[in-house]
Amino acid sequence: MSIKLLGICWLFSMIIISPIRYYYTGAFDQGDDDDDSGDGNSDDGDGHNNGTDTTGGYFAIYKNKSRTDDPYAAYRTYLWVYVVFTYVFTIITKNCLMDQTKKVIRARQRILGFQNSITDRTIRLSGIPPELRTERALKETIESLGIGKIKKIVICKEWKKLDHLFKQRDKVLHKLESYWARMLSIPQLI
Repeated sequence: MSIKLLGICWLFSMIIISPIRYYYTGAFDQGDDDDDSGDGNSDDGDGHNNGTDTTGGYFAIYKNKSRTDDPYAAYRTYLWVYVVFTYVFTIITKNCLMDQTKKVIRARQRILGFQNSITDRTIRLSGIPPELRTERALKETIESLGIGKIKKIVICKEWKKLDHLFKQRDKVLHKLESYWARMLSIPQLI
């Protein structure tokens, strides 16, 4: 997903943003990034120019100071592009994230759909309104949600025993996990 997102953003920047910047400034880039020596010469130390032009870009604005006293006036003519494309890139990112989330949800539902144990098919509902407290009404309501066909509904009004069993189950699972972690921490047993 990230490669797709970065690829889309790169295409937008190369096909749209760079030509707009070139149109307004005469350079695709500021061009002074490779001048490590500070002498205004962009050669790479051995007398060869590395392809960047330091006569254009950011410092070229100071040469045209006769037009205006504002050194950033040339940049203000195209800065709207960055504001617009910040929104465009945000929307693209949101859409990519939503697509990826939908793919994960579909895969998860596909995997969970193959599970067929009692615990995978059991749900516990509480706070059911009085008009839905019959098996038939509850079955019709749940099936109308479109999550699948209901095989059987059992209405249980006394949960104390089941709650007690769930608490015991949680204790046993906690002990099992702690023993498992201890076993994995001893290298001789592995």
